[in-house]
Amino acid sequence: MCSFFRMRAFPAGRLLPAMAVVCLLACSLCPVQAQSEVYSFRFGEGDDHWMGMSLWQKASGKWEAAWQENPADSSWNGIRFSSSDLQEGDFLYIYKVFGGLQPTSLYEISFLSSFTLAGDTADAGGAVHLKMGANGLRPRHLYNRANFDKGSGPRSGRNLAYIGDLHWEKGEGACRYIANNYADPVLAATNTEGNLYLVVGMEMGRGGGNIPPAYLNTLRIRFDYMGEDTIESKRVFHIDLTETPQKNVYAYQVYPEQEVVRYSVFTRSGHLVMVEEDSDCIPSCPNEIDASFLDPDSYLVEFILQNEKRIIRPLTVRP
Repeated sequence: MCSFFRMRAFPAGRLLPAMAVVCLLACSLCPVQAQSEVYSFRFGEGDDHWMGMSLWQKASGKWEAAWQENPADSSWNGIRFSSSDLQEGDFLYIYKVFGGLQPTSLYEISFLSSFTLAGDTADAGGAVHLKMGANGLRPRHLYNRANFDKGSGPRSGRNLAYIGDLHWEKGEGACRYIANNYADPVLAATNTEGNLYLVVGMEMGRGGGNIPPAYLNTLRIRFDYMGEDTIESKRVFHIDLTETPQKNVYAYQVYPEQEVVRYSVFTRSGHLVMVEEDSDCIPSCPNEIDASFLDPDSYLVEFILQNEKRIIRPLTVRP
């Protein structure tokens, strides 16, 4: 392992000490790792390609996680979080992919954020928990289940850290809220492409209620490289493939959680009959294979995971 040392100049014609030559030769053989990266966002004029989503939204509920101007003061424009009629545990969030990091590596992630809590509004009706974190998988949710662990209530999850609670009081003016997780950084592993998906969200607390307007104005994110994720490189994956109530439509789930980039369906003799690429439609795209248009027969499905591993499972199309 190389150490950093202070450089000093030597007069012309004078040789470097032998120990310095050894250190320089040894260090020239060591790979240089990215140590830290910092990103800063000011949401005064747009969302900088952060996408807004909601988890476990009721059909009758209304929610918003998108950039808007602040009608009270344009200098506090930002990504607006607001909702009504939420159940306990409902979660509004935004996410963005960060690439160019070391593949299959661990990073410690710190956040510093500032919000404007709009005044002259109804009470929230319950605590609103602010959470931030990251995952190597693009956020998805299906059947009230997310592919990231945000924790429950005022507690951190495996992927998201609990930062604190937001508080509104009816009748008070707009106020500024500063939040960070410097005391409890998030540890996250990049995928094989060197990507991390960062998530910033608000969870409805006990009793349910509303999230009055809150504008995310600024966000600063620091990535500190911690080393290679040796556990991920040795992990063994398997896929459950089960028929849904709809005939010849199969749902698949990867364990441990991993994103499927593509799957292909072959006949037993090796003839390719279907290819499905991973889609960027919305994160709630179902993990399903619609084989209802195939002839009744036995097939093989080859799944390509994001870590480039391949898994083959049998599939039967019934008449």
